[in-house]
Amino acid sequence: MRYLFLFFITIISCHGQNTILPNEINNPITGLNQINNTRFFVSNNSDFNQKNTTFHYKKDSLSGIYFNESVGNFYRISNFITETNAKNNIKSYSIKFNRLNGIYYLEHENDTEQISIHFGNDTIFNSIKAVFNQKTKDNVINFIKSASFDIKHKIDYGKIFSFKLNNSNTSFKAIEYNPNVIIYSTEKLVTAENPLYIDKIYVSEFYNKNVEGIVKNYLNNIDENIYQLELNEQPETTIDNLPTTRFTLTGTATLSHPNGQNISKNVSIDFYFIEKGKKIYVIRTEIFNNNQNAVKDVEKILQTIKFQ
Repeated sequence: MRYLFLFFITIISCHGQNTILPNEINNPITGLNQINNTRFFVSNNSDFNQKNTTFHYKKDSLSGIYFNESVGNFYRISNFITETNAKNNIKSYSIKFNRLNGIYYLEHENDTEQISIHFGNDTIFNSIKAVFNQKTKDNVINFIKSASFDIKHKIDYGKIFSFKLNNSNTSFKAIEYNPNVIIYSTEKLVTAENPLYIDKIYVSEFYNKNVEGIVKNYLNNIDENIYQLELNEQPETTIDNLPTTRFTLTGTATLSHPNGQNISKNVSIDFYFIEKGKKIYVIRTEIFNNNQNAVKDVEKILQTIKFQ
């Protein structure tokens, strides 16, 4: 579904009250179907084909709806709303989705439109994006208006990704995720006291991708404004009895503290690239100031990982 949203470059300039969505969507989940591994619930609708969290309109392959749920302090709806409202070229509208504050806006190109809805709180950031034209507009918008989100519904994080690990006896207890990566950290990530200077483990998985391209992409996209690092390729190792390519980067990380000061800390980043069948797994560990307790906990966790 992601390709549906790449070609929109023009923001609709709206005047007056937009009525494409109500000010609040607050449907009970009774009678609705849960989208697997999310807290979204949707109605039965024979006009759409579902694939994971994407619903394609059967009569028009370019029309459809994509649901996305992210959890963690990285994703704060209040910041997003403030930043969006500050953009002069975007006309946005407030909305509440199952009592969670949100915002939405429209984009268009020729006869096709996209609506982007974002809602959540300080630890949840959800998105619903949809593409439609005048013929499919009513079906798509009505599908969104009939949806629901149950913040109290519990998710088994392990089912979102096709691997398992045991972090129970380690300091990496905090968990954040979006559909592309799950992050285990020693504390909640973005706080006034610890702006990103938290020891972390990222695990991502990819399907039908070229491993050389993924390695190059990760190593070439280290933010040089933050990290000043030296790269060293390590001897090949194994994780879950699978050959594993490893790279280590060491140096410093400089970040802006909320009080306005720049703070630098020593950092060591390790990348592990693992192939299993058509899947490629990437593990990134990030340890600050040579925290040996965290280093030992990372080793424990890596020994427990099982790829499915």
